Amino acid sequence: MSLREREITHSLFLAGGRGQRIEEITLREKLPKQLLPVKQSNSLYEGLNAVKQAFPSTKIVIISSPRWQTIFAKALMSQGVVLIQEYPWGNADAIRIALDTMDEGENILCCNADNLFGLRKEELLKLSREHQTKGNEVTILLEEVSNQKSPYVWLYNNQNKLLGRVRRQELSSARLERPEIRKGIFCGIFVAQLAWLRKASEQECRLAIAEKREAKITNMILREEQEQVGVCPTKVIHYGINTPADLAFLRSKENG
Repeated sequence: MSLREREITHSLFLAGGRGQRIEEITLREKLPKQLLPVKQSNSLYEGLNAVKQAFPSTKIVIISSPRWQTIFAKALMSQGVVLIQEYPWGNADAIRIALDTMDEGENILCCNADNLFGLRKEELLKLSREHQTKGNEVTILLEEVSNQKSPYVWLYNNQNKLLGRVRRQELSSARLERPEIRKGIFCGIFVAQLAWLRKASEQECRLAIAEKREAKITNMILREEQEQVGVCPTKVIHYGINTPADLAFLRSKENG
């Protein structure tokens, strides 16, 4: 087995959210948003294909809401397992649920299953190499291109270490307009060491319960010491389906 296959022991696809903004369409088409068809494919299949090409031996895990469990299991066709997130308490809680089923592992790939259109094998291999060679606790994939829809921009330095996150309107600040500060958009895709992922998700879930909010992956990452969070920049744009307008845009490209 090659090193790149050995290091990504599990690949988690997070698909447990309610999808309220697009619920009318998912109910009408009787499919979760991750399986809504575009170009004879969908977001989940795009992601699965890229991951299996990059890491043939990785174990696939999908975390789903109870409503779509059977649909996801059928879509996987025995290529992995589907776990249930009973309540939509956030994507960090979905990770915690998946980790409860793992006794061992090395590095874990985590993907927001909503926005995997455009994902490529080469990006995943680059992400894995960056994570391995730098010895990071966690390494995130950031789009170098400007995504005007995203309210947040992530900052990193020339050594590909995370500096933090700011609101888009703060980018005009002079302190951020320096050549050593680079900018990107978080794709919802990252690799993390199993021990860190377990510790960080449990901590975030405890805090979320105490503060009566959803448990979020972004909080897990931003809470970590900056030297332990690596960045893998990419020029590829990743498309997702979170609103009816997103779906209309992707299907218009299909017909265009």
